[in-house]
Amino acid sequence: STYVAQAANFKITSDDVKAHERVKKIISKVRALASENGINSDIVENIYREMISSFINFELHEHEKLMEKGVE
Repeated sequence: STYVAQAANFKITSDDVKAHERVKKIISKVRALASENGINSDIVENIYREMISSFINFELHEHEKLMEKGVE
């Protein structure tokens, strides 16, 4: 979580934190890896989406605290 909190320092907007295109790439990659290894791609996607969502929510909270302090 330290790295996630530090990452908030480098983001300008909340959309930068959410990084929709980056998430799409990650999901595509893990689905392909799961499929290649005989693992259910839907389950892997759900797990990754939950992890990503948790990290994004944490980072948004950190980003919001920085913005309240006026750190840009």
